[in-house]
Amino acid sequence: MIETEAGTTAWFAMQYGRGKFAIFGAFESDEPRQMHLRGDAARGLETRAEELLVDLPRIDFIDLLGAKLSSGSAAPSKALLLTFHAQIGHTDEVAGYLCDSERVVDTEPNTMAWFGFHCRDFRVGGGEFGIFDVFADNAGRFAHLTGRVPRGIAKQGMNLFRDFPEIRLVNLLESKLPH
Repeated sequence: MIETEAGTTAWFAMQYGRGKFAIFGAFESDEPRQMHLRGDAARGLETRAEELLVDLPRIDFIDLLGAKLSSGSAAPSKALLLTFHAQIGHTDEVAGYLCDSERVVDTEPNTMAWFGFHCRDFRVGGGEFGIFDVFADNAGRFAHLTGRVPRGIAKQGMNLFRDFPEIRLVNLLESKLPH
């Protein structure tokens, strides 16, 4: 279903922890995002919600600050999802750090996809950010975790972030990347 959505740039179905599932999608603009949310996949999930879900799904709208998309011969199977909150008054610095990180991640051959994002949920003061990374295997994920972007987050963390980033090790169940 997702493969035929022209405006869906990238899409990932994932599992993390016991019985926790999520979807991450990147879209060319708001219009294809809205079409996706009204499309076959969303309707299928809605139809089976009582059977499959304990709670209603939470949908977070994000703005991408940077992205790396590459195709490879291997299918992605692992990912990382980090979320964190900017210190009050430091949202612009955190956004700038994520924008600058795109250049660094572009040099990582094992990082198949990378997204730096800002959450649109203004209930948290507009300061929630995140990173979603995609890899073919655990070796690629580990190489990224020991790279320059995580070291920068650790170095800047006390100055820029309210708390330590929440890190989820993710198994990908299905994905769509550019060909």
